Amino acid sequence: MFVTPNFSYDSGYLLSSQHIIATPQLGYYTTGRLISDSEIISESLFSNSAIYDTANLRFFENYHSTVGFSNEKKFSELFSEAEHIVVIGKPGAGKSSFIKYSICKILENDLNVFRYKKIYNYLPIRIELHKYNTYKKKSQCGFLDYIPLLLKEEYQIFLSQENTSSIIKNFNTLIFFDGLDEIFDIHERVSVRNDIEAFLGLYPKVRSIVTSRFESYEEVSMSKRLFVKHEILDFNENQVEEYVNKWYSVEESSTDIRDKEIKDCLIQLNLVDKELKNNPLLLSLILLLYRNDLGIPTSKLSIYEGCTNTIVETRDTKEKKLDIKLKVGNIISVFAALAYWQFDSEKRGEAVNFDGVKNFIKHYLIDKGEFSDDHIADLATSEFINFAKTRSIYYENKFTHKTFLEYFASYYIYSFYYGNWKKRRN
Repeated sequence: MFVTPNFSYDSGYLLSSQHIIATPQLGYYTTGRLISDSEIISESLFSNSAIYDTANLRFFENYHSTVGFSNEKKFSELFSEAEHIVVIGKPGAGKSSFIKYSICKILENDLNVFRYKKIYNYLPIRIELHKYNTYKKKSQCGFLDYIPLLLKEEYQIFLSQENTSSIIKNFNTLIFFDGLDEIFDIHERVSVRNDIEAFLGLYPKVRSIVTSRFESYEEVSMSKRLFVKHEILDFNENQVEEYVNKWYSVEESSTDIRDKEIKDCLIQLNLVDKELKNNPLLLSLILLLYRNDLGIPTSKLSIYEGCTNTIVETRDTKEKKLDIKLKVGNIISVFAALAYWQFDSEKRGEAVNFDGVKNFIKHYLIDKGEFSDDHIADLATSEFINFAKTRSIYYENKFTHKTFLEYFASYYIYSFYYGNWKKRRN
């Protein structure tokens, strides 16, 4: 089975497998599924602990229809069969988590994960393609220029372009090109796809994985001559139950409380639409809501609204018994405005950095009349940014998952236009 990882944070707060905002500490895992349109891999399991359970994984020759089984193999043989792989899936399926987990296991030299042992001799590098695209448009440069910048800014590793080229040319490198779908302009997406394929042509020792959502991939699909394509499937009913049990094994220490809540939670989950509960991200949000209220909403909107309230307010006041008072009054409106501003900035190809984020929030608070004093507004902004980080909502100049960016941006658009419509009507 393909395992979707979950991580814990220094704050002790567990969110979901998609919300990895710090150096991950291994938390708990649940099994996920992949299907492929080529004859490779039918079963896999990330297993280095008793917390993992073996389960079946099926791959089909065509991921749009289950026409028949392909050659069944363990997921650990993934790198044995293909040098270049595309992993596609729905929002919240665990694409970026798959990448981060793989990198951790390779760097940890965990020989239990991949059967192709030579993969542990590869240098793994993750490139977020929307960041690369912004850099490319600004500097008219390619991956060979961007990788030294990435190493410098994120890891404080200083390499010249010449040394970078020498390493990639002479040593085994595994590059994860993450988030092709996060490049919104189709022409720019095509250009980045071409950059990837040209880069791989120049450096034949490089292996690669590209991730994308469905809706953005088919328009600019990678070369079928080079790439094998896989899809991450939603959980099935057994995997949902497995996830719930593993989530509670970390979340609740009392066996009696844990068993009682698991039983009730699974009963309520039977009433939730499969589209919601079978998605790893949404399931993690549902469990957060249930944990706080012992009740589960049944609509996607209610889940996001409830989860936002849970993350922002309920966990501190009800569970941790903390009385946190922020200077910012309307927290949700700030997140919504920030999301729309960031979405618009990235769509226009403008780089989003810490100073820009801080400046936007500060002026938004002043414009909305929350503060008039520049210094107090500055303090409130810093406090809000730290709050967003500790709640695993916004970190390192981005929302911890694209789904939250979309939710808050939609919230802003609805509030803005509905509010103006009401004013005009009155």
